Amino acid sequence: MARIAGINIPNHQHAEIALTAIYGIGRARAQAICVASGDDGSADGSAAIVEQSARQDGRVRLLRPGCVGLVAALNLGVAQARAALIARMDADDLMYAERLAAQHAYLEQHP
Repeated sequence: MARIAGINIPNHQHAEIALTAIYGIGRARAQAICVASGDDGSADGSAAIVEQSARQDGRVRLLRPGCVGLVAALNLGVAQARAALIARMDADDLMYAERLAAQHAYLEQHP
């Protein structure tokens, strides 16, 4: 199955909320997605939380660019994307389970 969307989530010092966005993505009905969480040099354990999520859900990947800043971390996520479409989320964002499938369907019908 071709991936319909990649989700780019930057992360810096968000251990207390690191799973919020990933939880929402886990509920996504579109199985053909991939998630890249760019850890920007966190020292609070948030990278370990994302790594644990990656072990449990093969759609999740942790990218570790080091302390490069938000824009560079986002650009790395775009460069490492495994899908033509990229959704941008923050670590504390929630997502409706049908969001990506609905957006993909709309874009397919309205090229």
